[in-house]
Amino acid sequence: MPGLVGLVKKAAHAIYRGFSEHRAYSLLKTITTHHRIQGSPGMREARDLVADWLESQGLGVERGEVTHLEGYGMPRLVEWRLIGGRLEMIKPRKEVLHTTLESPLLVVGHSPSGEAEAPLLDVGRGLGSNMYRKAEGRILLSSGPLGTVYRRAVEAGAVALIMYSLRPPPKAFPYMALFLTPEEAGKGIPVITVPQATAQKLRRMLEKKESVVVRVAVEAEYGGEASFPYATTLIGEGEEEVHVVAHLCHPSPGANDNASGASAAAELAVVLHTLLGEGVLEKPPAAIRFLWVPEYTGTLYYMARLGFDKVRAAINLDMVGGRLEDTGSALLVIGSPPYERSYLDLIARMAADHLVFEGLTFGGVRGAPKVRFGVVDYDAGSDHDVYAAHGVPTLMINEWPDRYYHSSMDDADKIDPRILRLAASLGGATAYVAASLNKGLAEELAKRLHSYALSEIHATRGMEPWDSAKPELLSAGYARALRHLAERFGAEDAEKYAGQLEASAWRPSGGKRIVFKIKPPVTRGWLRARLGVEDYEKLARIYEDNRWAYAAVAVHIYRLAMRGMGIDDIYTVLKTIYGRIDRKAFDELLELLSKAGAISF
Repeated sequence: MPGLVGLVKKAAHAIYRGFSEHRAYSLLKTITTHHRIQGSPGMREARDLVADWLESQGLGVERGEVTHLEGYGMPRLVEWRLIGGRLEMIKPRKEVLHTTLESPLLVVGHSPSGEAEAPLLDVGRGLGSNMYRKAEGRILLSSGPLGTVYRRAVEAGAVALIMYSLRPPPKAFPYMALFLTPEEAGKGIPVITVPQATAQKLRRMLEKKESVVVRVAVEAEYGGEASFPYATTLIGEGEEEVHVVAHLCHPSPGANDNASGASAAAELAVVLHTLLGEGVLEKPPAAIRFLWVPEYTGTLYYMARLGFDKVRAAINLDMVGGRLEDTGSALLVIGSPPYERSYLDLIARMAADHLVFEGLTFGGVRGAPKVRFGVVDYDAGSDHDVYAAHGVPTLMINEWPDRYYHSSMDDADKIDPRILRLAASLGGATAYVAASLNKGLAEELAKRLHSYALSEIHATRGMEPWDSAKPELLSAGYARALRHLAERFGAEDAEKYAGQLEASAWRPSGGKRIVFKIKPPVTRGWLRARLGVEDYEKLARIYEDNRWAYAAVAVHIYRLAMRGMGIDDIYTVLKTIYGRIDRKAFDELLELLSKAGAISF
């Protein structure tokens, strides 16, 4: 087997050459025809579609369903099937505004069935009980956080709810879902979404003091408690595994999010199966497991049963095929946080040298990026959170920002098969090299990782404020990564390098500590089920006003608490990662987590 540099280059080029853009794009387009809401028949249909496709390519596939497990920060989910939906204006004139023939996103995921005809009331963002004083018997219009607005609307006696979002293009339907538990199902009111253009049309009529009466109709069915279908295939053999995960859920079309990741992972599995079978790439000592699941739920419940200890590393493919000049995105490697650096980040950078940075400058010098590309620190919001929260080295290949994200305009016409191929090859090469690590390769990786750590720490000292803790956090994070290589692979020098970095590493001050009463990740749905309306609205405001809060609750606070850090230490680390953060919001967030029963002090 070649050395580390040669192995990365060989794997990257072999996977890229073997990847069929046509085959992957054809599968992607078929996936987009399924309305893949979690808990719905469309999710199973998409799982079977991918499994059938893999089997047609000669791969063995395991199909199954996992169920909810108590003790994790994830709520139970109800089964739900959409039949149809309709929005009509009755006054001042009769007009059919939208139906689900136009887009299934018209009906909010997990919405109760029902019909209502009533005057329309605009409650704006819908935050605060005073917005609902006149809500009884009305149909409400809001652009606020769905979970909060829905609960307020039901309590106030509204008969239906129309949601819209300012984020997607004006004519696009936004994707929203309630994620109701079996106890909540059927006790509420019908909820639909409309494009921003429709909402503004209705709002202008209301502003002119016109009497606006609308009719909302939703036809849907609830079942029992939902299970979570998955498909998985194993490439190679070994006691340990490297995972490539892609979530299949989301509404139709959901092309970039995440038919792109699902189809890229499927084609990548075929490519690696072929390359190993033909001997182009040597069989690694660890197996590579490909996993197609509902986002978060399927990943967590599958992994809780499989066990996190046997997983060397995980690569998450989520939104990896958009036409960058159209979506406005950049192709990103989302790596590890400074306090918990991973060797995967460096392997991905090395793979990018052979896949992304092969463009030429004006004078013919190699090394210019072929696409908008970046490597950034950890960011939450997808299946890699599940692995990261449980200490597994992980990264995500992702495109952001995507102007069509979570909307009806996220369709196959926005996909670039070349980007699909590039992103899959980058993730595949990283996964293959991680699976190939043995003592010799790990020793070379440790040397390179130590050198890279010194370079990043030095650069950070030159760019961060003089009192920033980031250089010391990086020292601690890279020391951890090196100790991991020493313990898992027997890389002898890694222990020495780790000791050198620990001499200048950030040290927590201690103090009042957090004790977690559940296992991560902690989701908003779990918190919603345990907080009252007023407290959940406080949480929604914190999430809206503080972009760091989601990642902090999902991963950071748990990981830092498990490392023995006190509350003040955790605040310092978060402030170092995200810049200035509101201490009052941080303390309120911890108080709400405590009220929900997630933590104690």
